[in-house]
Amino acid sequence: MKKAIGYLVLMILMLLSNCLEANNNQIKATVNDSIIFKKGYSEVNGIKMYYEIYGEGKPLVLLHGGGSTIETTFGRVIPMLAKHRKVIAVEAQAHGRTGDREKEESFV
Repeated sequence: MKKAIGYLVLMILMLLSNCLEANNNQIKATVNDSIIFKKGYSEVNGIKMYYEIYGEGKPLVLLHGGGSTIETTFGRVIPMLAKHRKVIAVEAQAHGRTGDREKEESFV
């Protein structure tokens, strides 16, 4: 009996997780389809850096964390921020669509 209840709970959790995933994908598609932005590359210290610019107003620069990209870190909040600000998001060296270079990395 305990085993049957355990399987039932597991099945319910699996169904719920699939429903939540479907909703996340729908939100993501709606957000990306409804917002207009400028994107491109800029040469910075020998690196071709990828950027995206949204909205108008006082600039707000977004820098993602290590191993991430603009979309994975800020994909859900950019539309809200861009309603009142000019949002400038860049991808760091060797992340996402930004290239890398052959020199050693330095923070000097």
